[in-house]
Amino acid sequence: MKKVIFLLPWMTSRGVEKSLLGLLQYLPRDEYSITVMFGKKEGGFMRLLPSDIEIQELPLPESVKYDICHWSSSRDKMIREIRQGNLFGMIGILYRKCIKKDPLGGYTLPFSKMESIKEKFDIAVCYHMHSTFFIRYVVEKILADKKIIWIHNDFYTTGLDPKIYRKELLRYDYVFGVSQQVINEFIEQIPEMEDRTFLFHNIVPAEQIRIQAGKHIPSEYMESRSRDIPIILSVGSLEKQKGFDIAIKAAKILMDQKIAFKWYILGEGPERDDLQKKIDLDNLHKHIQLCGVKMNPYPYYKFCDIYVQPSRHEGYGIAVEEARIFYRPIITTDFAGAKEQIIDNVTGFIVDLDSIALSEKIKKLLITPSLRKDFEKNLSIEAEKQIGFPQLGLLKRLIG
Repeated sequence: MKKVIFLLPWMTSRGVEKSLLGLLQYLPRDEYSITVMFGKKEGGFMRLLPSDIEIQELPLPESVKYDICHWSSSRDKMIREIRQGNLFGMIGILYRKCIKKDPLGGYTLPFSKMESIKEKFDIAVCYHMHSTFFIRYVVEKILADKKIIWIHNDFYTTGLDPKIYRKELLRYDYVFGVSQQVINEFIEQIPEMEDRTFLFHNIVPAEQIRIQAGKHIPSEYMESRSRDIPIILSVGSLEKQKGFDIAIKAAKILMDQKIAFKWYILGEGPERDDLQKKIDLDNLHKHIQLCGVKMNPYPYYKFCDIYVQPSRHEGYGIAVEEARIFYRPIITTDFAGAKEQIIDNVTGFIVDLDSIALSEKIKKLLITPSLRKDFEKNLSIEAEKQIGFPQLGLLKRLIG
């Protein structure tokens, strides 16, 4: 039996962590003994981890755990250090960002002072390349016969330059990317790894998700349904990446045009207060509702009329994949992986990252029910072509 360890910051309610849940569900336990090791054993999805895997926490100082588990900007981290009266901490952040060119601040932490993991594994997986701390940690502190690193985000819009980590990345046996675009961007920067870089779409268990959706309309939807108001849904953490500020601007345009709609946004995050202020400032409280995290978001997908993903960047977009499972007409911005999921003008709309463009396509779907029906039909036809998870065969072939 192969011993496999996955490493990632924490189990917060995001797409990367959800994709891990899908993968863990389908790894056969008679072939793999699985450990998941976190920077911190916390996050909304912790309780969804399978009971038959081992869960551990990295043996790290609390200050390091904070740095690798909080996606704060360097500016926010410096403000934190100033408030704590830690001048050297602030200088350290500036040094890592400006001199060492480590934008996320994890790669240049003091690794020489960190403990190695004593247990040996057959396969060690850095499950999120953009968590740069783990690029080094898996290479330097984990003993394993084979090492794999996963790409879940693109490089150009996130600003992460993989060349900074070339020395460590070259020590990985395989690279998996969740979309062809993120793979292409990676190979363009580190072409010598092309022959060990593979496409591995996220595993999304469609039938199980449909069962979880149930038959009952979410309580938040009831008023809109009773008044025959079209329902728009978006799902994602409330952070800049997801583009909900752009969604609010699009909603304002629609409201000013007297278009009837109610937009529900599922998720939590550091931008919540700012987003709510924008909603209140534009008097959009009757049109947009921030609903928080839902451990079972699937009834919201099932009973919405339109799904909108206004993200600035994604690696693949697992929420879009979930909307496709319910054949929801989809409007998405043109992030990495969007064209691998949506056929523009056939199963949905792919738009520029612009509130006017977004509002125009939403309006078109809202006022044209026949177009929504066409998209739903085409999505169901596309779904029939996708059977099974061939990527699991690739994984087994590579790691045995």
